[in-house]
Amino acid sequence: MNLDSAKLLIKVAASAKKSVMLWGPPGLGKSDLVRQIAAEMKKQFVDVRLSLLNPVDLRGLPVPMSEGEGKAPSFTTWLPPQFLPREGTRGILFLDEINLAVPTVQAAAYQLILDRKLGEYILPDGWAIIAAGNRAQDRSAVFEMSSALKNRFIHITVEADFGCWQRWAVDNNVHPHVLGYLSYRSQHLLQMPDNPAQYAFPTPRSWTVLSEMIHHGMEVCREFVGGIIGDGYATEFENFHKMAGKLPSIKAIMEGQNPPLPSSKGDDSLLYLIITTLAYETRQVKGADEIIKAATNSISYLGNNKLSKEFIALFLTSCMASNLEAKVRGEVFKKCRQYLEPLRQLLGV
Repeated sequence: MNLDSAKLLIKVAASAKKSVMLWGPPGLGKSDLVRQIAAEMKKQFVDVRLSLLNPVDLRGLPVPMSEGEGKAPSFTTWLPPQFLPREGTRGILFLDEINLAVPTVQAAAYQLILDRKLGEYILPDGWAIIAAGNRAQDRSAVFEMSSALKNRFIHITVEADFGCWQRWAVDNNVHPHVLGYLSYRSQHLLQMPDNPAQYAFPTPRSWTVLSEMIHHGMEVCREFVGGIIGDGYATEFENFHKMAGKLPSIKAIMEGQNPPLPSSKGDDSLLYLIITTLAYETRQVKGADEIIKAATNSISYLGNNKLSKEFIALFLTSCMASNLEAKVRGEVFKKCRQYLEPLRQLLGV
């Protein structure tokens, strides 16, 4: 299941106050997904890393109590930890890295997850519990989750999906060279290493880090990039990045001019770079009319150079951010009706 589908299911489960266990490889964006769900549902978000806790940290501290003033203590009560939600609030309690926690801490969470209470503490009605963890095949140092704990969850396994990540990347201004490379090599979005000694490897999280570093002026060379996504992928990305010097004038294209399209010589990688750079620069334009002009001029340029409809559809998916005004979307789509079918196929709708 991809993250978009998981989001819909988690929202339903959260509304029904059912606990969800989210499984997936590291760096996929599980934690960010749950945080985003809380924001969209206008709920508070409490992130608890069970792997950092001891059992007493979750249950709270015992305090001796007496049955009356002046009497010796005869029983104890428990003071719950500050991070557990209080009455009068609504939110998502996120138990991240739950299977990195030692079994005794997992056992302390049983009652909270199933009965929504811990001793005298009761989880308020407005709160849902979502947990997340990596799988054993991801080579994470996880503890086996007991069958008793497993049976307390609705289980969702998420996988990397380029279309889903692309929509997120467009909305979050991921660098066009990163988006272009992954449009060309989508299978590189997430690759778990074969060698446990390999420290860096490509994940949605590491590609996002690479994008941020390039935006901040990092020199793109194999030594630096390799420390983020791994040496093998760094070499190929560096070569892709260097092709930026071959790009036609992006500004001229957006203004309606027709600079020569460099020959790709059977290698489509340059076309992917041109398209995602055009889309990125179109998203930076201010004003609805100017965005419409830049987008339609770009589409005309791609069409005049006889690029396939799939490439033009890729431009559309890469420049239509979700927060774009409906007027802009309508005008752009109106002027490129012939490209809507491949666009629907790319989006899977």
